[in-house]
Amino acid sequence: MCDNMVSVTEYKCTNCGLNFYDDGRCFYYDEELNQTVDFIITFITANWGSESKIKGKVSETYCSECKKYLKVYVIEECNISDSCNIVREGIKNYIKKYQRKIDELKQIRQNPNYSIEKNEFGSSYVVIPGYDEFYLYLSDSDLNNEKTAEYILAKFYRDIGESIKHYEEIYYKYVNSIYLIIDKSDAESYSLEKVCCPDCGNEINTKFDELKCPNCESLLR
Repeated sequence: MCDNMVSVTEYKCTNCGLNFYDDGRCFYYDEELNQTVDFIITFITANWGSESKIKGKVSETYCSECKKYLKVYVIEECNISDSCNIVREGIKNYIKKYQRKIDELKQIRQNPNYSIEKNEFGSSYVVIPGYDEFYLYLSDSDLNNEKTAEYILAKFYRDIGESIKHYEEIYYKYVNSIYLIIDKSDAESYSLEKVCCPDCGNEINTKFDELKCPNCESLLR
């Protein structure tokens, strides 16, 4: 299935600016969380989903009729029935995860609370409950500076704002996309070079190398 690490290629329309990524993205179904998780193969993620009952690959294109991105999930390994519906439900739950994360970060931003602790090497650092992405180490002079609290909060608001923006971009990309789930074993003629939008039936290219933009038919680069 997804055995090799891949390079990421971006295709961008020279006219409308629409962009796509060919990143060899894969997915697996997490039965415990009831989520369909998609990811890029790296050293860290190479073994993700190795024990999953449903695995496959993900590609992305765009429907010019619906004016939405179309994400195509192709199930390549499966030993469970009703796999397409399971994957679809897992995608919905995966999207909800991002919504919960955004809500949690916004709640933390409204009521900032922090403590200063020391690690095993004696270095002082700031801890904000619920916001593990925040990293800030303090020197001895920082600890004795009356403006340190102001500095910590300024960095906190800047960083958490960037985190919220990051998760919102991911969330809205998922929410505003159309999803096509294909079980490779059930397909009479399996090809991802062209697919039909499940919402409007529009035939769409999924292979962008030397092809035209699916939105405006201008050249991709």
